[in-house]
Amino acid sequence: ARWLTAKAGWGVLATDGSDYNSDLKGHVPFANVMSYADASKGTPIFYLTKLDATARELENNPMAAFTISEASLLGGCIMIDAEEPICAKATFTGAVRPLEGGEAIASAKKALFKKHPVMRLWPSEHNFQVYTMELKKIFFLDFYGGAKQISIEEYYNVTL
Repeated sequence: ARWLTAKAGWGVLATDGSDYNSDLKGHVPFANVMSYADASKGTPIFYLTKLDATARELENNPMAAFTISEASLLGGCIMIDAEEPICAKATFTGAVRPLEGGEAIASAKKALFKKHPVMRLWPSEHNFQVYTMELKKIFFLDFYGGAKQISIEEYYNVTL
């Protein structure tokens, strides 16, 4: 899962839908494609604005699920479907909140801008903020036989 987090650049972030889908009956999640970087040994970081529904959703409830797939990599999963078990995919569940601390924010922006140079050009008046995900659960599938849950400790102990 660590190699996938390091290599991929985008995934799908799903929130509880309480803001965006408030007009619909029942619990209706909201999901959005998000660019990210891996700034701290596997911790996904995002650059979000509250003009986007995702950041507003996270303000109401920071719990989210973030899914990345090997299919998103250049040359990844050639000639196989993204749902094939041998096309690796990971879903991270945890709290996504604005990052705090000047040095941490500067370091995170450096990682984000290195992976996504165009982010430097995004309008300052949109008040983008760095968000980080505090991982609680990791679901990983990379081969036949079923997905596995990876412990947070095991995930962070991997050296690339």
